[in-house]
Amino acid sequence: MRASALLVVVAFAGCTSVSPARRVPDAALGAVAPHYGATNVGDPLSAQLYAKVSGKAAGLLRYEAGLAPVATSVGRLTAENGVLPATSVLQWLFWRAGVVGAPLQTRVRAFSAPGDAQLEAELQTWADELSKDVTRPTAFAIATFDGKAGGVALVTADDEVRLTELARDVAPGAQLELRGSLTVTGETLELLVADDDRQVRALEVPVDANGGFSVKFTAPTSPGLRFVELLGNSPDARTHISNRRSLALFPLSVGTAVPDALPEWVTSPKPNPSRRDQFAEGLMRAYAEERRRLGLTAPLSDSRLEPLAAQLAGMRGVSGMRGDENLAEFLASRGLVSREAWARFSAADTLDELVQETLLRPSWRRVLLSDQVYIAPVLAQQEGRVMAWEVVVVSMPALDANAESQKLLSTLAQKRRELGGPPLEQVASVQPLLQAFVDAACRDDADDLELQNLARELQARGIRGGLMGNAVHRASVNDGPLPEEFVDLLTTKYPRVAVATCQAEGPGLQWSAVLVGDFQ
Repeated sequence: MRASALLVVVAFAGCTSVSPARRVPDAALGAVAPHYGATNVGDPLSAQLYAKVSGKAAGLLRYEAGLAPVATSVGRLTAENGVLPATSVLQWLFWRAGVVGAPLQTRVRAFSAPGDAQLEAELQTWADELSKDVTRPTAFAIATFDGKAGGVALVTADDEVRLTELARDVAPGAQLELRGSLTVTGETLELLVADDDRQVRALEVPVDANGGFSVKFTAPTSPGLRFVELLGNSPDARTHISNRRSLALFPLSVGTAVPDALPEWVTSPKPNPSRRDQFAEGLMRAYAEERRRLGLTAPLSDSRLEPLAAQLAGMRGVSGMRGDENLAEFLASRGLVSREAWARFSAADTLDELVQETLLRPSWRRVLLSDQVYIAPVLAQQEGRVMAWEVVVVSMPALDANAESQKLLSTLAQKRRELGGPPLEQVASVQPLLQAFVDAACRDDADDLELQNLARELQARGIRGGLMGNAVHRASVNDGPLPEEFVDLLTTKYPRVAVATCQAEGPGLQWSAVLVGDFQ
């Protein structure tokens, strides 16, 4: 291939069989942007390309100034090496430039002596491809480059999250505000902050009708490169399992400068296993090693999940990146009960990069920190890339109702102490009746738990005193903090309490009920 006519086109969802470039000279790294979500400044060349895009794609494309220096770096690297940079290299270049979207497509054209006609023809070709290929919100920038050969490069990124300026270098414990907008609405939003390798915080992010969001959070107190992730959640109405997908991932430099060099696993990843059947084993071994490092047991396996992972891989392929809305249905059809379930697709140029990129994600680290987690992976190599489809289920076996009730009671007692109320006393005589009501709701898959008749039943059984408050909650077992309806009960002065829980047949679905009063 001659440098005077170099054309590389690649879609990062499953790209090329040629070994990617990893050597990045300091001059090609580009400057470190002080913020994520910097204000855009117009660019004539990008405007020229955009003017040629037609159809629905024109409404989905947006110029992103932060991508312009990335396009320049990618062009120089590609012209020098004859191949595009590795995906992990590209992602770190994105973060250095203050871009939070994931890489999508990159195109490079090098000329020995470019003329206006050549450039015009190339822009038209790329515009025609974008008009056909762009089907979701996409950020882009195009830039010229020089070096061994001059040319032009186009870089695109996922554009579902648009941030206003957020400083990337922050002091430990600093008070921060993440503001921005979603280009696709209809999901709830969750912010995950990795305080360190052992602790992941989750914060609910309010989203207005236009997709705007704002949330205040505290920066991690432990210095280092700490990752932040935005998740979109769309819970299944029947099973309450959320279809989660990562919308944005980016690091904060907490009490330290942005590293000048790329991580060693990016520039020199470990070689892939010699046999394909060793890929899944290698992934599970890496997870087990990380859990052991954190004092946890290795992930569990279950033969019922393995064919499910293979089925999802065959059905979804690369589109599994978007989450899998059929997971809850598949789990239920196999009689599996779970607290939380994920179907996940990931891809990288090597297995080592796939593992390391996975462990960077607060969402995945939170899964790995679960007491009991089942993982069934299916891995393959396609066009030189390592593809992984994983079904992950947290606490799959049916839950012990007594244990869950005691856990809830302990949480209620702790909250009561925080509120300064009198200690709670569990009333053993009320417990069996409340449990019967809750079990009936689980058995019948009721949409509501009716407790109106409970006071009459208590009186009929000779239980003295009165029922002064009750609340029920139906959701995934680990769906967040103590429900507000339970907290409201704890603000009363009544000291006696009864608690009951049950696990419904639908995966991730649990009923909980709490009574308070002065009954004896």
